[in-house]
Amino acid sequence: MNLKKIINLCFLLITASFLLPSINFGFIYSHGIAKGLLFILFFYCMYGLLTKRIKLKKGKLFFLFMIFFISQAVSIINVADLSLFVDRFKTILYLYLYFFIATCLLDDKKIRLKIIIVLIGCSIFNLLIKFFIFIEPSSAMLFLDKLLHPGNLELINMNINRGRIYFDSYDEISLPLIVYFVYFNKKLRAPLVLIAIGQIFISFVTNFRTNLIMILLSFFGSILMFIKKQNRIRNFIFQMVSIISVLIIMFLAYFFGSKLVGFSYVDRLVMTDELEDVSTIDIRIAKWQQAFDVGLSKPLFGTGLGNYNLYLPMYTKMNLFKGTNQEKNLSEGLLHPHNLIVFTFAETGLLGLLSLFAVFIYFIYFDYSLLKSNNILSKSLIISFWVLFSFSLFNPTLYLTYNILFWLLRILIHYEGTNRRSHVR
Repeated sequence: MNLKKIINLCFLLITASFLLPSINFGFIYSHGIAKGLLFILFFYCMYGLLTKRIKLKKGKLFFLFMIFFISQAVSIINVADLSLFVDRFKTILYLYLYFFIATCLLDDKKIRLKIIIVLIGCSIFNLLIKFFIFIEPSSAMLFLDKLLHPGNLELINMNINRGRIYFDSYDEISLPLIVYFVYFNKKLRAPLVLIAIGQIFISFVTNFRTNLIMILLSFFGSILMFIKKQNRIRNFIFQMVSIISVLIIMFLAYFFGSKLVGFSYVDRLVMTDELEDVSTIDIRIAKWQQAFDVGLSKPLFGTGLGNYNLYLPMYTKMNLFKGTNQEKNLSEGLLHPHNLIVFTFAETGLLGLLSLFAVFIYFIYFDYSLLKSNNILSKSLIISFWVLFSFSLFNPTLYLTYNILFWLLRILIHYEGTNRRSHVR
């Protein structure tokens, strides 16, 4: 095995590590190993650039990412607590390393395909764990106790007690990619259809409304992306069978969810529980307003990364800096305004917000041109990305996994779009 293959393998392992929850290896966790490997691959890529063995395509995506990165760094101007800024900036730094490495390596279409397979493979692993939690929550917690980071365990257990299935993943975005392989790969069609059915079912029984939104966006996007294909009769049959199948899955999810948990996604949609279903919406709206007000107090550069919570009323932050690291992370997640746009404005001000808008304007323009083409793989990746973005409108996006997945999908879309605009598959 030559050095290039070893580097590519390391990159695949790093990506898989971040797409899965942090796994306990006794003396170290998988995310810690992945972060260490990031530095090694970064220096390898830098050496490759200096020796001209690697070519870095500095296109618009790279330029916009650098603007975004700078807008995050400049927010240090207003920080009240430098240590909190440093803690958050470390996540941005790891993201920069990953983005730089991915930009260098993913120009190779074979590596892109392997990364997509890794993404689907990780979603299958997560799917199996979520089924385990759904069927045998007590046994699942005993198993996961030796496998996962304590922070993940705490969140999983807390949500089990609420009648929900939580796992630190965004697996709904894998559905368009699975559908792509179902459509074009006859050998893997049967097992992939079963995986797609399982993914849709588990998204409904998690009892999270965001998961419901994401899986429905993934599903309808997946069946619509074949509209331009010439075989219209085949496409129509495929779409009708898919819709009927999902309706059956929705009924089964409602039935088994009600039996095993006591309520289902239907109860959450009609908001039968005042505390869990209604008040959570009111609280989110209040948090959005609160974050907007914090942003207005520091309009140009924001409060600085990690410093948002310092500007909240004392009664909401009084326990933020007490307890273990896991408890601090949990508190930070609970105080997060659960919206990427207002949170960006609060922590990085107008500079960060404008850089975010510039990024998304470019994404929309680029994606629109690809959606008019026959490049089905690009369409699958585009659907996956915007489904992931929908998560950010209602949930915290502080963590490295989400941010790496966000920019990984954009790099894949960029290379697939620029290299194969007219390619059918």
